[in-house]
Amino acid sequence: MTKLKWLSSLGAVAAVGSALAMPASATPITWDFFALAGGTNQALGAQYDFTNPLAPGQAIGAYALVPKDNTPGKWAVSGCSDTSDTTNGPCLYAKGAGTMSGNPERGLGLIPNSQYEIFNPDGIGLISSAPILSVSIGSVQSGESWQLQGCDFHGACTTLDQGVGGGTNGVITLDHFGSYAAYVVDVPCANSATCSLGSTDSSNNILLMSVTTSVPEPATWALFAAGLAGVGVMLRRRQRSA
Repeated sequence: MTKLKWLSSLGAVAAVGSALAMPASATPITWDFFALAGGTNQALGAQYDFTNPLAPGQAIGAYALVPKDNTPGKWAVSGCSDTSDTTNGPCLYAKGAGTMSGNPERGLGLIPNSQYEIFNPDGIGLISSAPILSVSIGSVQSGESWQLQGCDFHGACTTLDQGVGGGTNGVITLDHFGSYAAYVVDVPCANSATCSLGSTDSSNNILLMSVTTSVPEPATWALFAAGLAGVGVMLRRRQRSA
């Protein structure tokens, strides 16, 4: 499996970090990942760059991640080499069930999971050009686990919040977790039976539904856009060389 050190390329665009401290307006912008991927069920590869017509100049990079060196909080970009080639690791997948934006079965997941959702031990990483204000995780069934991590520019990630679902098709919305260089949504438990007593359901998978961001000043847009472009170019070069 191709092992790429996630966020290592950010060393070439370290100036992006200063933008996290820049002032931004309080206007919230919703990023419905399924809609922004075209509103069609489809595989998206190891990396997909989202833009939003409601937020000109902003971008969010999504990455299919695998554990690096079996170390908690360390991630590498999947070796998925084509849109849906999971031979060397999982690929991102846009999953939609219904047309309502609040549908908990709508968002970003991973293949080859049978339900096209995020599954243990892999995750989905996000690098945003504007501060992320909240994250919504969907399709959380009783006994299924979820976790949100925040990562610094050295690639070290810290658990910000985690839990286990207690209902059917629950939605978890997290906010007030501070500013980080990147975020990861993953499933910390291998199956629901290990997450809560009394559960017999062996499946454990969730969806990254959406995030909300604020609208930064134009100078912040330019700084982050340059950083995202640099990360994308370097990752693609590494994948080709691998």
